[in-house]
Amino acid sequence: MFGVCRPNLSWEPDVKAREILDSIKESGADCVQLTLRENVEVTLAHVQYCKSIGLPVVLLIMPLETFMEDGAKPRSGKGKLWTVYGLSQIDVGKFEKIFGECVEFLKANGIEIIGFEVFNEINWADFNGDLPTSEGAGIVLGEGNYGEYAFAEKYFKGMEKYSLVLAAMRGALDESYSGSCLRKPEIILGSSALIGDMNWLGKVGGSVVCLDFHNKVLAGKIERAGKIEAVFENTDAYAVHVYPGETECDPAAYPEKIERFVRKNTDPVLRFADRKKPVYITEFSCSSWLFRNEENPQEMRARMTGDFLRSLAQNSLAEINWGGVFHFCYDGDENWCVVSERDGPRWPMLDLFKKRWPKKASVQIEKN
Repeated sequence: MFGVCRPNLSWEPDVKAREILDSIKESGADCVQLTLRENVEVTLAHVQYCKSIGLPVVLLIMPLETFMEDGAKPRSGKGKLWTVYGLSQIDVGKFEKIFGECVEFLKANGIEIIGFEVFNEINWADFNGDLPTSEGAGIVLGEGNYGEYAFAEKYFKGMEKYSLVLAAMRGALDESYSGSCLRKPEIILGSSALIGDMNWLGKVGGSVVCLDFHNKVLAGKIERAGKIEAVFENTDAYAVHVYPGETECDPAAYPEKIERFVRKNTDPVLRFADRKKPVYITEFSCSSWLFRNEENPQEMRARMTGDFLRSLAQNSLAEINWGGVFHFCYDGDENWCVVSERDGPRWPMLDLFKKRWPKKASVQIEKN
C-alpha cells in the first residue's frame, strides 16, 4: 500500500477536509493515516467519510489531555518543541473508556479500519513530556548513561503506562470483535524518532532516547525500567518513520544507501519483534527543500520518491513484511504537499499513487 499521512486534518473546516480526502482518493492512494486528537468526534467523522468514499484508514492515537490523571500538568514547550504531557501521567482507566467509545462508534457504523498506531515518537521530547528540554548539546539517553539522569525514572514509568495501554487495547479489541463480521483493527506499535544530527538536537534544545535502548526498554530487557511486559506480544504490527536526506548519489548505489538508512530505523524494532508481522512506514518524505537547487525540484522529488519505493523490494529490505508506506503531507504547501487540493498546482508526485509498488525482490522491478 502507498498512501498519505495527513496528521492535521482535524484542524481544517469540514468542507475543506472532505475536499482533501476526496483529492487523496482521486489520486489513486491506497489509504490514508489520520490523527485522533482532542476533538475526537471530528476525526471519527472523517473516518466515517473515508468509509463512504472507499478510502482505508490507519488511525494514529495521540496522548490526549483527556487520558491524563487528574491534576496532570504538561511540560512546557521551548523554541520549536511542543507543550506536551508525559506518558507517566496517563490514567489507563480514562484511556480505556475513550478508546472503548471509539471502537463502539466504528462498529455501530460498520467501519473497518486497518489499525490504530499507538502514539507518536514517544522517545523524543517533542511528543513525550517526560523527556525534558535541554540547553547546549541536547541529551541522548542510552544504556550507558541513563543512570546519570533523574528524568529516566519518569521515562521508565511512562513506558510502563504505555505497555498497560497496549494491554488494555488488546483486551478491548479481542472482546469487542469476537464473533463480529467486521475486520478487527491491528494494534500498531508507534514509531520512534531517529535523531542522528546532534547539531540539530542541540539547536532545538531537545532530549531523545536512542532507538536501540528504547526498544530494549519496551521489550522488558532493562531491569531498572520496572514492569514493562508483552509490548511486542500485544501489538500486531510496527511503525517506523523514514526521512531520507539523500539528494545526489549514483543511481546504481542508491538501493544500497537506502537499505542502510532504512535499517537504522527498522533493526532496533525487528531485534525484538515477530518478523512475520507487518511493518508500516507511517511517515515518509523526500522533502522538496532538499531539491531547492534543482531546475525542477518537484520532478526530482518525485523521481527520488519512486527510487525509494523500488528500493523496498531490493536487498535485505525485501525480506521485511511491508504493510504500507504513508507519504507525510502536513499541509498544502510546496514542501510537504503530494496531493493537489482543489484548483491547486498538480504535483509530479501525484503520478506515483497510480502505480503498484512491488513488495518482494522476486517481482519485476519497474525501471525509471
